[in-house]
Amino acid sequence: MVPPAPVYSLNYQDSYPCPACRQGRITPMTLMDAFGCNTCRHLFTANLESQVLLMADSSVPRLWRWTGEYWRGGTQSQPIFTPLLIWGGVGFVILPPLLVGLTAYIFPLLPDDPLNWLPFAWTGLTFVVHLSIVVGLVLDYYQPVFFTIWLQRWSTSRNQ
Repeated sequence: MVPPAPVYSLNYQDSYPCPACRQGRITPMTLMDAFGCNTCRHLFTANLESQVLLMADSSVPRLWRWTGEYWRGGTQSQPIFTPLLIWGGVGFVILPPLLVGLTAYIFPLLPDDPLNWLPFAWTGLTFVVHLSIVVGLVLDYYQPVFFTIWLQRWSTSRNQ
């Protein structure tokens, strides 16, 4: 019979695998009740009683629970993507280009005007800019750490 693996509790003396990038290790920071990852450089605060780790340097609070062997994603106090927020994002992407395009349709330029392409380009540019804002906010929430690590490694290898 194989003995069960020992279960280690979260404390400020040990290092643990990073729950954000899953490639580095988080170690306690000197003179602080916090952890820092050596790969993705995120900062974490810990609640040792409930064995919870909270990402401190993010605009959206992300947390994980330590099981003794690995990290399990914790629950947020509120779901971040509510239907109201999703419809707000869709409206933010669709309504401004619709208004610009509708204005260009109601008040058209003369056919022989050299700038008659401008309303169509402006409508497309409005759509692209608003879509990029929403995509940027979603990416900020999910924080593609793997891309950040790859970019850091690429930049350090280029500088050497």
